[in-house]
Amino acid sequence: MKRLFLLTLIFAFGLGLMSFSVAKNEKRTEPKSTSEISSPNDWGEWTRTNCYKKLYFRVKKGDYNSYSKEYFWYIQFRNDYSFTIDLSYDACAPGESIDRLTHGHRISAYDTFTTPYFLINSSNYINVSVEIEIDYEKYPCDY
Repeated sequence: MKRLFLLTLIFAFGLGLMSFSVAKNEKRTEPKSTSEISSPNDWGEWTRTNCYKKLYFRVKKGDYNSYSKEYFWYIQFRNDYSFTIDLSYDACAPGESIDRLTHGHRISAYDTFTTPYFLINSSNYINVSVEIEIDYEKYPCDY
């Protein structure tokens, strides 16, 4: 009986260790000097969003997925505001439209966030749409 209890306890502890992982957002890095993505591991240069002065993004094309016949794409956002923002975003291939922004993340002040991958049928470019939510009464400024 004691042996069964001990084995059950060890199994539960091992299962608990396997089911937890800690993901950490990447801290700010210097942008690459080139605007082209020359290999699957290179990020493009930081680009300021059209509407928000202190929100930047860059993209990286990953490998080709032969099953879906699309490329893996990643987006990284950089918050240069002095406060936390709530970000809504989505991405699509050129010529496609985004009806609503289906992804979201909270980004701390002066931090970066890398999205999970998108599968997009484009080998060169993607369209990125963003919106941010800010407490204008608490942080009045020219956005």
